[in-house]
Amino acid sequence: STMEEAGPTRQITTNEERVLRSRERNCIHAKRTRLRRKQKMDELQLRRNELVQEQQHLRDTIRDREAAPILLGLKSARNGVYNSAEEGGQTEVFQMTTANVAEHNSLITKKRKREKAAQQHASSSLGTVPLSSRGTIAK
Repeated sequence: STMEEAGPTRQITTNEERVLRSRERNCIHAKRTRLRRKQKMDELQLRRNELVQEQQHLRDTIRDREAAPILLGLKSARNGVYNSAEEGGQTEVFQMTTANVAEHNSLITKKRKREKAAQQHASSSLGTVPLSSRGTIAK
């Protein structure tokens, strides 16, 4: 009968040990899973930051490429529309914004005033009469 008592006690201990080992394995597995998840989240966050930087770089590039023809076209703008020569001899027409047109007109007006002032200065220093004020010569 002493053997019978030893048997069930040992079985209980074995069951308890089995449960304890199972809990320990589960705990270790859960810890590894949390670490993998954290590592994956860190990698995703890093990739997100890289993509945000790339997106901003691409937006800047697009903005610069859209602005370049506008700035180059300001010289030849007519009525707010200017032509920009593209590769292959094709021409693309762009509509300038109101601000671009206003700036363009302001620059043209200033340029014309400077040219007129320079002509008047040159005429007065040479003693000649400007073309616009010349009349017909009487015989």
